[in-house]
Amino acid sequence: MRKYLSLTKTLVKSGFSLEDGKARKLYRILLYVILLVSFLPTLGGIYFLIDAALPLYTQIDQTASLMGSILFLVCSTTFLLSLFIIPSVFYFSNDIDLLLALPLKGEHIIAAKFTVCVIYEYLFAFALLIPATAAYIHVCGFSLSLCVFALLTALLIPIFPLTISTALTIMIMRFMPFFKNKDHFHFISGILLVAVGISLSIAMNSMQTGEEGELLNLLMSGNNSLLTLFMKLFPIIPYFSYAIVQGSIIDFMIGVGICIIALMILLSIGKLWYFKGAIGNSESGSKQKKLTELSHRNMKQTNKVIAYLKKEWRLLLRTPAFATNCIGSTVIFPILLLFMTMFNQDQKVMFSMISSIQSDSSFVYYVIMFGLGSGLFIGSVNMVSATAVSREGSNYIVMKYLPISYRDQIHAKLLLGIILGIIGNLLTVIALMCALSFDWYYYIILFLCMCISTILSNEICIIVDMYKPKLVWEQEASAVKQNFSSFFATMIMLGLCACLIFIAIIIPNEYLILTSLCFLVLCTIASILGYWLSGNLAQHAINKL
Repeated sequence: MRKYLSLTKTLVKSGFSLEDGKARKLYRILLYVILLVSFLPTLGGIYFLIDAALPLYTQIDQTASLMGSILFLVCSTTFLLSLFIIPSVFYFSNDIDLLLALPLKGEHIIAAKFTVCVIYEYLFAFALLIPATAAYIHVCGFSLSLCVFALLTALLIPIFPLTISTALTIMIMRFMPFFKNKDHFHFISGILLVAVGISLSIAMNSMQTGEEGELLNLLMSGNNSLLTLFMKLFPIIPYFSYAIVQGSIIDFMIGVGICIIALMILLSIGKLWYFKGAIGNSESGSKQKKLTELSHRNMKQTNKVIAYLKKEWRLLLRTPAFATNCIGSTVIFPILLLFMTMFNQDQKVMFSMISSIQSDSSFVYYVIMFGLGSGLFIGSVNMVSATAVSREGSNYIVMKYLPISYRDQIHAKLLLGIILGIIGNLLTVIALMCALSFDWYYYIILFLCMCISTILSNEICIIVDMYKPKLVWEQEASAVKQNFSSFFATMIMLGLCACLIFIAIIIPNEYLILTSLCFLVLCTIASILGYWLSGNLAQHAINKL
């Protein structure tokens, strides 16, 4: 137990850092405050949604079923996210070789790293259960058992889905040597996760259309009958739901017992197979090539910015964590948009309604506003520019030795983000062309407006990352997923996107023309100034690293 507690304490300290260790205490507090404020709209939306739905569920005796749906969302999201987190933490982190050499048993490492993964998931669990509990208190009245069991459930609910994904990962790494290469594992798991997400979306839509009568009968039968749907994947959900809503100690103890049994099975599996699967996982694949004389083509001099841009592209493409999170996100959004229109009947109806209003004389100005807003979102969601300096990690010092100015290096990184953003814009427009029947010139206007705001979005993101990069990380995924600078920049872009779309919706038509044209001109001017500003700030920002 002492070894487990010491190792857990060390892993938690090294793993939960939003900055690079140089920030002052006041700055760290400010980061957490900004994170909390960023989540407040989401918490409020969950509260009002449950507050409005709970009286209806109460009337048909499905009160615990609504809480069960919240717990199911926590479990399913935890399971899907852990498919990426578990391999990185258990097998591909930089501390694995050190831990394997220490006098630690397999169950010590498994338990400590599993605890770290559970803590990772607490933010999402509490973000859903706190507003859900507040809504139950508002509708059903205050109950001490409700608050206590909700708190205990939030601490226990991530355990079961994490045990499933951890056990699967351990068995895969032990009995499938092909996946022991982290490049292969991240690449294939990324493709499989996207395929699973799309398949689940299609299956849920088909279930809604094909089994509506059965679900309606189950809903109207009362007695919290909907909870039986959740037991097929996560049997702990009904017990914790009854414990929270009805204050049932017996159901809560059954849920705790299931979690304990799952943990015991996981530790047994880890004791047998973890060491054999973890040895040698710090290696990455590489192609062996014979050294030959350099050809004339290889000796040909090229533009420095273009050469550096190619280097950045190869780094993104050859690093699975960067490829999945940066390049993959450029493709995923248009694909999901296309599948939504193909398999979701409600979305088809909505898109057909949008197509019918293009005859309005002011519709083109709505297209301009929507294009500027969506360009800001697409330009930042791939996080290429938002992590441009952070991706260098401990090798950032190389930037100071290369025979190329800081301005050119930053511009090359910026151009890569802009190019991928424009590719994302093009794919999105193509997906919209498959869903909407607009005149051709509307798509051209939309694409041009999206490109202008995408350029501005990348410039803002790279300036933010230049001044506060995350250079201390143990695995490549941390440079993207646990990077506060990229998160902060993305939140700025999402806020600007929401503001533009909100203004387009509420502003009267007589002011829409002037407003849309003003925003278009401002974005164009800001994009030109941003390119100049990013180059001028590069010298000062990189010198401070």
